[in-house]
Amino acid sequence: MTKNLQVQLRRATDEMKAYVSSDQQEKRKAIREQYTKNIAEQENLGKKLREKQKAVRESHGPNMKQAKMWRDFEQLMECKKQCFLKQQSQTSIGQVIQEGGEDRLIL
Repeated sequence: MTKNLQVQLRRATDEMKAYVSSDQQEKRKAIREQYTKNIAEQENLGKKLREKQKAVRESHGPNMKQAKMWRDFEQLMECKKQCFLKQQSQTSIGQVIQEGGEDRLIL
């Protein structure tokens, strides 16, 4: 137990020496400086993540609307494809004429 206390005391004195030292290399080794640096990095990361979260929240509604429109479009195109294939497979009864956006069946 005394050995643990001696190790902790030695670490504390080394930390104090590093903290009051004017040498920048020694200060970088200080645990306090490392923790301060880590805290600053995490705060910056948190700020960036909050900004990203805000952007995602703002674009979520329009993105969901666009995804729904795309699914509807795919469904419409599939329906058109099925109608076309059905029309191709039926026997011709007459002639279909398209003009001016209107379909006419001439028998």
